[in-house]
Amino acid sequence: MKNTASYGQLEQHNYIGVQTFESGEFISYHLDFEFFGDLIQGRAIADYGGPDETLYYIKGTYQNSILNFKASYLVWTKSDIPQRDYCVLRFRESIKNLKTVKAFSGQYKSKRSKGEQCSQGLLILSRIFTKRTPLQEEKETVTIAHEKETINQEQKTVVAIATPTKKLRSTPIKKDENLNVFVANKKVTLIIYDAGKVDDDRISLSINGEEILKNYSIDATKKEIEISLEKGKSVIQVYAINEGTSPPNTVKLEIKDGHKTISTRTSLKKGEKASLTILTN
Repeated sequence: MKNTASYGQLEQHNYIGVQTFESGEFISYHLDFEFFGDLIQGRAIADYGGPDETLYYIKGTYQNSILNFKASYLVWTKSDIPQRDYCVLRFRESIKNLKTVKAFSGQYKSKRSKGEQCSQGLLILSRIFTKRTPLQEEKETVTIAHEKETINQEQKTVVAIATPTKKLRSTPIKKDENLNVFVANKKVTLIIYDAGKVDDDRISLSINGEEILKNYSIDATKKEIEISLEKGKSVIQVYAINEGTSPPNTVKLEIKDGHKTISTRTSLKKGEKASLTILTN
């Protein structure tokens, strides 16, 4: 039987900083995680606001002053790099008093899915003390399920971050942008609605080239569309017919994948379009 706990009872840490590379280049890096005993689990956005913006889950431990975490699941990305070529980040560093320190840095290494090393460098992060971060779109009470997982050959309780009421956001999908969303199931549900002020934003929406909604007015009522993935992927395109009474045209889009809900939104001017590509993991 699963136990539940209020999301607010967990100790949450939010960080902002940079991920550096051997070449001297760097990208922005946002990290949120929750403590549950000596375990941590959360989310990270690499290249936040950039062309390769990517969200993934992280999980790990903080034991004996050692912070150890790795990317565990790719959620979505704006990059067009094939999934097999993605680098999986792993961070392990001695950090005293992680729960009170205001900033930390350390070496990371990353490998591709087949095990070959692809990059390394530094993560440099500063803690931000705020109720809202790039990974938290709405203030809401979230129920978190506790599940069993084997870690270091011992049974420990871990936090299941993706729950039916927990939504992971992206920055808005803008003109001509594409967001690749990774799912586990062959059938998912697309949910469309206006999460803010209803101002008669109108769109046309197509799935794999077939127009599903035409001149559709977005309101607070959630429109649900079942999608069966074709050959492992489906392309959803949103076209802005107008900008309503409060520009730009904004549409809340959610992908319900089993018990996970991945949330994003469009931000378009009249005549612009953007897309989501749903891919199986």
